[in-house]
Amino acid sequence: MKRTSNRPIPAGRMKKVEAILIALLMLILGQYVLYKFVNGISALLALIAFVIYVFAYTPLKRITPLCTFVGAIPGAIPPVIGWTAVRGQIELGAIILFGIQFIWQFPHFWSIALICKADYEKAGFKVLPSSDSRITAINLVIYTFMLLPMGLMPTIAGFAGKYALMASIFGGGLFFIQALSLLKDSSIHSAKKIMLMADIYLPLLFIFLLIDKV
Repeated sequence: MKRTSNRPIPAGRMKKVEAILIALLMLILGQYVLYKFVNGISALLALIAFVIYVFAYTPLKRITPLCTFVGAIPGAIPPVIGWTAVRGQIELGAIILFGIQFIWQFPHFWSIALICKADYEKAGFKVLPSSDSRITAINLVIYTFMLLPMGLMPTIAGFAGKYALMASIFGGGLFFIQALSLLKDSSIHSAKKIMLMADIYLPLLFIFLLIDKV
């Protein structure tokens, strides 16, 4: 893929066996640090994320568009690890953060896949809901709409305040409007705007969640 051609392995700066050894070393060290200095549940969650991403999501990219749903699971586990690292258990707040990041990943990833559609197809990756860009745009509208109520859940659950509420309403609304724009014109320009909105929305919401707790 042109998108990834400069990464170490395809560019020839690193051999596959070196990458595997480094990955295993980082996995072992990461598990040790989490288990020894944090807690067992955080270590277990990290291990689950690793296994699903490497052994399920990655090979499924060449088989079915459902890979995105599978990949969204390990992609949404990090905030749960953060929660359990502090609280020691999986609580409602952790589940809500998982839900937000799980749903957010679809417009984020599909917008990138639309921009690099030809590149993904050339590589044999089946990452879009359909080869028809309009079908993908419809899915983007659905998932950005789902983010609107999901983004309100931290405030409803009582672990966030007005700042996170405003960020979720304002940011989620703009996100949804941009998805409608993509549905209207199915352009790469609109897909790039969605990608930008995705890169802004989630960090902004999480920052305001932190501000509300300070």
